[in-house]
Amino acid sequence: MLVAVFGVFLLINRYTGGFMEGVLSYVLPIPIAAYTVRYGRRQAVIVFVCMCLIAFIFGTFTSIFYAVSAAFIGFVLGDRLYHKADLNRTLLLTMLLAMLSELISILVIAQLTGVSIDADVKEFQTLFQQMFDKVYGGKVALPEQLQSGAMIKRIMLVAIGFTGALQGFIIYEITLIVLRKLKVPVPKPTPVSDIYPPSWTGLLGLVGYFLYFYSMSHTFKNAAVQSTAQIAGVIGFYYLMLFGIIALDQIIKTFLTRSIPIRIMLVLLGMFSLMMIVVILGYLYISGNLHRLLAERQSQQTAQKK
Repeated sequence: MLVAVFGVFLLINRYTGGFMEGVLSYVLPIPIAAYTVRYGRRQAVIVFVCMCLIAFIFGTFTSIFYAVSAAFIGFVLGDRLYHKADLNRTLLLTMLLAMLSELISILVIAQLTGVSIDADVKEFQTLFQQMFDKVYGGKVALPEQLQSGAMIKRIMLVAIGFTGALQGFIIYEITLIVLRKLKVPVPKPTPVSDIYPPSWTGLLGLVGYFLYFYSMSHTFKNAAVQSTAQIAGVIGFYYLMLFGIIALDQIIKTFLTRSIPIRIMLVLLGMFSLMMIVVILGYLYISGNLHRLLAERQSQQTAQKK
């Protein structure tokens, strides 16, 4: 039944000329997630394979990848919930998979259609040049950063990655709402300060971050390799940025104030104005001793209050 529902959504999208393609990424993970939570991984693998076959039969040229990736995200999310894994880590994994799906889709669609991200950059450059000509009467040229295209490409990749992370968050929240309506027990989330990934992932994120800047300033012979390097770099940047935000929040909580509204404002201010520092904090939080030092300091403050 769930495979049939999956196929119906794809058919509706196909006969409406891709009208529902933007919505499908949020809807398609829910059926396979609900099935996996109820029946487990072994039974859900069969459903996942059937959904992939349905996507190739009834999907459009561009919706096949989105449908398969959405089914995979739902499968992983349902499996995590079935084994009652930590919800915060499940959320991070869902956001990471959605972000990876969005970034890889750029590479896949570019290889299939022949339209690379560089072509989109040139279109943006033309658009910006037209805007400058209208505003300044053709007397002012584009800034060097916009002429090179590296800045536009960086903004596009960051925007795509952010969109994927937001999509993963929405998928996660909608799935939990549906599961609670179906009376499926969902484990309680753990505090954000208890989220602590393996230390080697911080070094991996830092390598990816530097690889991103290298790929932006150097042209590879293989365009696919360069796109892959840029995707890996964006993922590394967001990974360090995420834990840098957590580290910044814990620093403010430990040394300045426990007020949630003030902490949110200060974290947002630091995230946009001190981006490099936040990334460094993320690396120190994952691979350094910052997490341990903050935990010890908070334990001392709690003991003093008692």
